[in-house]
Amino acid sequence: MIFHVNKKVEAFGWERGASPPLVLALGKRKVRPTQKTLNALSSLGASIAIDDFGTGHSALSYLNRFRVDVLKSDSSFVSGVEKDRRKAELVKAFIAVARALDMDVVAEGVELPEQAELLCAHGCLVGQGFLYSRPLPFEEFERLVLQPFSTCN
Repeated sequence: MIFHVNKKVEAFGWERGASPPLVLALGKRKVRPTQKTLNALSSLGASIAIDDFGTGHSALSYLNRFRVDVLKSDSSFVSGVEKDRRKAELVKAFIAVARALDMDVVAEGVELPEQAELLCAHGCLVGQGFLYSRPLPFEEFERLVLQPFSTCN
């Protein structure tokens, strides 16, 4: 399987060590084959991210089982975080756990400047959401990503 993935990565034009992102949506699967596969992909230079962390099957136990580089929070945690103290505390804890384990954090669903400010203040330096951009045609996206950008200004 890893040989097959390696060929696909090469076909996309990524060089070894270029860290193509792999985003995981973990479900009820056998953990052992997944762990072996993720370790092999990491050895090829892939960056491993868990998507929608904190909901469904994306549980804390996975952080102990897998080597993960990035946690992507579910947008439900960001929605309303600027006015809900409990939600804000959960987000702060989520960020603290990721940082303690040397992981990057991506906050999904950032729509308001107040949300971005709170996230940045607690160490989440990357956000995704309508605050930054609506869905774009590929040409506009390409132009956008070639410009210098920081979520936290």
